[in-house]
Amino acid sequence: MSKSSIIDEIVDYLNHHDQAERIKKLMYYAQSKKWAGSSQEVAILSCKDLVEKLRESNSTIDQLSYLMNRMVETLNRQDIYSNVANIIIQNLSKLYNDSDDTTQIVFVESPKPSEIVIEDYLIDRVVASLEENIDSTRIKKLMFCTCKKRWENNDHILEQYSWHDLIYELRQQNNTSLQVKQSLMKVVKTLNRQAVYSNIASIIIQAIEILYQPPSGMTSISQKQGELDNFETALLDGDLDYFYEEQGLIPSPQSRSEQQELNLDNTDLKITPQQKEYDIFEIKMSLMQYANPLRAKILLFSILDHHFNNNWQDWSALRTCELDDLIQEIYNTSQSLAELESSLYNTAKMLIEPSEYKQAAQAIIKALKPYYR
Repeated sequence: MSKSSIIDEIVDYLNHHDQAERIKKLMYYAQSKKWAGSSQEVAILSCKDLVEKLRESNSTIDQLSYLMNRMVETLNRQDIYSNVANIIIQNLSKLYNDSDDTTQIVFVESPKPSEIVIEDYLIDRVVASLEENIDSTRIKKLMFCTCKKRWENNDHILEQYSWHDLIYELRQQNNTSLQVKQSLMKVVKTLNRQAVYSNIASIIIQAIEILYQPPSGMTSISQKQGELDNFETALLDGDLDYFYEEQGLIPSPQSRSEQQELNLDNTDLKITPQQKEYDIFEIKMSLMQYANPLRAKILLFSILDHHFNNNWQDWSALRTCELDDLIQEIYNTSQSLAELESSLYNTAKMLIEPSEYKQAAQAIIKALKPYYR
C-alpha cells in the first residue's frame, strides 16, 4: 500500500473515531504548541494536514511518542489525553513500519489520577523573569555553558537557543535546586569575572527555584480546575498563580519595607520643565529599582494589546513582546504625563493584585517623567 493510501486510511479512521475532536486537538497542539479551545476552531482543522505534519516533523515513532508524552504532561485531563495520544501513536505508527529506525511502538503511560505536571507552565514564568533582566545576556551565557559544557560569546549562536529550552534543560540536568547551584558555581569558578557571574548565578537560582517546589496542594487546585468546563483540557492558568502566591512560592522582588520606601505621592509626579533625550537604558534602570519588570511588562501589555488574563495563551503572547518596545510604545502613544498616569492607574485597578500593579505604574511614571515636557 502506498504512503498516500496509508495516510488516507489513518485519517478516515481518526475522523470517525468517537474521540475525533480530542484527537485533532492534541495533534494540533503537538504540531503548533497552541491549544484549539473551541469546537469551531477544531472543525476547520484538517486531520490529514495534521497527520502529515506530525510525520514530517518526527523521524521515528520514538520521537513522536516522546512529543505526545510531553504534550499530555501539560494538560489537566491527562487520564483522558494519554489514551488519545496512544490512539494517535498507534495509527501513525503505520507510517513508520517500513523504517529501519523503529522497532517497536512506544505508548504514553497513563498518569496516576493525582499527578499534575506544572513544569512547562512555570518555565514560562521563569523565562519572563530572566529574559527582562538587565543582565539577560550574561544570564543566558551562563545557562548555556552550564547546559552545553562550553562557553559561547557569539550572539547569533546564542539566539538559536530559546530561553525556554535552556531553562528546561537546566531543570532536567539537576534534580534539586542545590544541584543547580552547584552546576552554575562550577562554571563560575572557571571564569575570569567570578564576582559578576556569581551574582548572575544567584539570579538564576532564585528564578528557577519555583521549578523545584513540592507539589503539595496540587490536588485541590486540580479539582478546582476540573469545575471549569471551558478549560477541561487547558494548561494550568491563573488559579495556579493564586495558589503559588498564597503559598509564598513566588516572592515579590521587593519586601514590604522596600515598597514603602518607593512612596511615590502625587507631588513626585509633577512635570519637569526640561525634557530629556529618550534613553531606554536609563529608563529600564530606573524602572527596575522600584518594580518587578515582569509586572511592568504585564501592565503595559494590558494597555497596548489586550487585558492580560493570566492564561497560557497570554503568557505565550507576552513572551513575544520586548519590555523595551512596550515602554517605547506607551511613551509614543501617551501625549502627556497626565495621559500616561491615567492609562497606567486605570489598567492597574483591573488586574489581579491591583496594589502590586499600582506600584509598577508608579515606577513606570517615575522612569518616564523626565522625558515629558
